[in-house]
Amino acid sequence: MRRGSSVAAVRNWRLGLPKICRSSSAFALAELRTVLRSPRVWVAFGIVGALTLAAFGVVSYVHGIHSVYTPVAGYLGPRFFLSNCGVPLVGVLLLVPIMLTFDVVAADERARVSDALWPRTFTNGALVAGRFAAICLVCWTLFAICVGAVCLIGWAARAFDWWLGDVPESAVAFLVVDAAPAMIAWCGGLMLLATAFGRGAAVAVPTVVLAAIAAGGASLPGYLAAVVVPVSVALPTLSDAELAVHRGSLLAVGIGLLLVAGAFHPRPDRSVRRGRFILIGAGTAALGGCGIAAVAVWEWERMERRDQFRTVHEAVAAAGAGAGQDLVEMRGHVRIEPGERLEVHTEMRITAHAHVAELVFSFNPGMRIRSLVLDGRPATFEHLDGLLTVGLPEPAARDHAAVLALSAAGVPDFDFAYLDSAVDWQRVPSGNAISLLGRDASVFDAGYVALMPAIRWLPSPGANLDVDG
Repeated sequence: MRRGSSVAAVRNWRLGLPKICRSSSAFALAELRTVLRSPRVWVAFGIVGALTLAAFGVVSYVHGIHSVYTPVAGYLGPRFFLSNCGVPLVGVLLLVPIMLTFDVVAADERARVSDALWPRTFTNGALVAGRFAAICLVCWTLFAICVGAVCLIGWAARAFDWWLGDVPESAVAFLVVDAAPAMIAWCGGLMLLATAFGRGAAVAVPTVVLAAIAAGGASLPGYLAAVVVPVSVALPTLSDAELAVHRGSLLAVGIGLLLVAGAFHPRPDRSVRRGRFILIGAGTAALGGCGIAAVAVWEWERMERRDQFRTVHEAVAAAGAGAGQDLVEMRGHVRIEPGERLEVHTEMRITAHAHVAELVFSFNPGMRIRSLVLDGRPATFEHLDGLLTVGLPEPAARDHAAVLALSAAGVPDFDFAYLDSAVDWQRVPSGNAISLLGRDASVFDAGYVALMPAIRWLPSPGANLDVDG
């Protein structure tokens, strides 16, 4: 296709858009040309690229040389490059927009572009949105090229059987789910600082914020780290629903701050009401902030629920409930729909070696009991906080045998495991290396299922304490 026809195609596409979109796209294209001509962009590209390749080379070397005799070195392998280095790489990535936005207003005045541009009929929102889109696109593309280069090296290493290098996992998720929302929220804040407070604030404030996150991020408890640092491949503690809310909230924060930035731009704009823009933008950003706060509260409630499990089971163990019963035999069948549903149908033969008034089991609170039959008759029971209590028609004498048939379905709660652990990785600072030893009590994903005994997905006599496998 000739250059003239491609330019005409772009022009026709823009004419089909609403006026504000046409203005924004024009400013975005102009800003792209300006940014790509700036030496700062290519210096940043070189720095980010060099750091990315150097980090990949280090973890590949550690894996290739040391994993033969050091098991933990396998965790630092190239396959897990983004899990290990994703947080610092995103931090470096967020430095680049500071270089491009801190003088976004002053540069126009210095180059006298404002004298020719500002009298024209367009909204400040279109001006700021166009530049915002260009800067986000350049920074994200820069990082995508670096990650893509690492993936190409990994594919080559796998194809030619090199001892050094492998394909990193979750590269697409890292770029789309983690880097993109973080970039949009960050650039929205930078645009607001640059337009409302000038160059000094646009450099000082984000630098202090990044320094604070770098200094204090590793001190956050593990269950809160993923709320502050949006890198799911490195800090996979959020559920899918929480992750969607968190990333959507980041987008809302970025868009809201961008609207406020358009209202505070120093260029006079009589086509819109500044107060309305500020109100809408602040409301959108506040809504996003509430979403992030809600995720933090959900994580805190999750840990409180885990504490509740431990308190209940410690009380049961102290009272000796379940100590007088033995599980002699268990048989049944299980239906697994990976990532969706687990069905358990089991028959247990219980023998009492002491006088007991009720049967007590640990059974995962994520499972919902459909039916429970004791010696051929429906039994009364209570399933609360992972404790299944089955009432007996009359106290069982010593050596009394009973048959308990149970049917249940649901998705196991993975927090119902190792309740009496001396150290909980979710509560220790996120920088603690204990997380290298593993963080998941079980796995129940669409592509892989590993149901471990510690989560009590099958009923087990007594409290869920002192789990030894």
